[in-house]
Amino acid sequence: FTYRNGVVSDIALAHSSGFPLLDQAALQAARIAHYPAPPPGFAGRSYDVTVEVIFEMTS
Repeated sequence: FTYRNGVVSDIALAHSSGFPLLDQAALQAARIAHYPAPPPGFAGRSYDVTVEVIFEMTS
């Protein structure tokens, strides 16, 4: 996703898990997460961010 001033946009998968439900859950988690405001000196800039999401299946 792209991060600018504490707001994310352009959320997308870099790689599919192969399971559409898990892919959608990862995207939703990125959409609803709370992101901190950028530190001084970083405000007004855009940053491309990649986050690894790991799902663990247990019984």
